Amino acid sequence: MSPEEIKNRKIKYTSRRYLTSGGKEYVPDGRPGNHSPFARKLLEAFRSYGGQDGYLAIGKIKQYVEKVTPEPREGEFGSHAPGGDLVLLPQGKTRK
Repeated sequence: MSPEEIKNRKIKYTSRRYLTSGGKEYVPDGRPGNHSPFARKLLEAFRSYGGQDGYLAIGKIKQYVEKVTPEPREGEFGSHAPGGDLVLLPQGKTRK
């Protein structure tokens, strides 16, 4: 499947997903004046503008943050439909 077909399949269903920097345990803020390790990796994902696919789904975002300690948590809530996914589409920006 092409990236466009995959994206269209993911946005076909209602999505209620979350990604957090950790569970109930302490999550480090990082060095003063800088982003936390989780936020730094999350921003790195956003700045990729979805790479060659042109969109960011939660699976791709997780690839950026999965090595952060403690391990980020993700899940579904509310009226999430099976097959639905969080998809972020860059608009109004030129990819670098």
